[in-house]
Amino acid sequence: MWLCLSGRQFEVPGGISQTVDEFLAFAAGVGFAGVELRSGHLSPDTTDAEAERIAARLKGHGLRCSFCLGGEPADDDSAARFRRVIDLAATIDAFSVRCGGASQANVARYRELADYAGERGIRVQSQIHNGTLFETAPDSLRAMELIAHPNYGVAFEASHLVMASQPEHGEEAVKALADHIVTVSVQAYKPYDAFDCYGGPIEIHGRQWGACLPGAPGSPDLLSVFRGLRAIGFDGPVTAMPGALPGGPSPEDQARIYFDTLEPLVRCQP
Repeated sequence: MWLCLSGRQFEVPGGISQTVDEFLAFAAGVGFAGVELRSGHLSPDTTDAEAERIAARLKGHGLRCSFCLGGEPADDDSAARFRRVIDLAATIDAFSVRCGGASQANVARYRELADYAGERGIRVQSQIHNGTLFETAPDSLRAMELIAHPNYGVAFEASHLVMASQPEHGEEAVKALADHIVTVSVQAYKPYDAFDCYGGPIEIHGRQWGACLPGAPGSPDLLSVFRGLRAIGFDGPVTAMPGALPGGPSPEDQARIYFDTLEPLVRCQP
């Protein structure tokens, strides 16, 4: 396993607070082995020359991109933009591109994009997330049966299983999805508590949830998640994904806290 940092915690209204150069230098300085590039750093509008420059910067810092964001291919135009992201991902040697995975109506496009990406050595994945075909572990298994493509997989994310009120979000959920996990994303949410959460509550299925620090009571059992990952021999990227939310630690401090929490779990190989 290799530990990556998402650019999510540097996203701010209207853009992103660190340039791609600043972000890569920061992530490498903390000790991360890779990064996730958000749309503020790499998008369908990124030029070939800029992608080549980013590739050189990644290599110079000893980093690899765990995934880029392709969006949801809801029509021909958005599918073309997704293909553009795949081309850019190949240029920077990214591991995968994340798809929304939100609609059964788009399954044929998911397969086409998985074909296109596979020809370029790139995986396609959808993250476990509320409001998509991948809301719970059973939902994800059904989605994988529906999409039925060897180059399309799942980004495991325990917090959304917790917020979907799925009792099992750790070792057994990982094992259930063992054949489909491409990457792992790590966020921390728990039932909303004004004293232990920040960023304000979000409502999912009639319950309120709040962002918190990893390991907070009521947040995902990361020890169980990583027991499962070791049990299935997972050796891909694990991406820390804190968000830039008001009331919490600074984005830089959050990144360091996630690194200190996850690095020993990633390092403890089977």
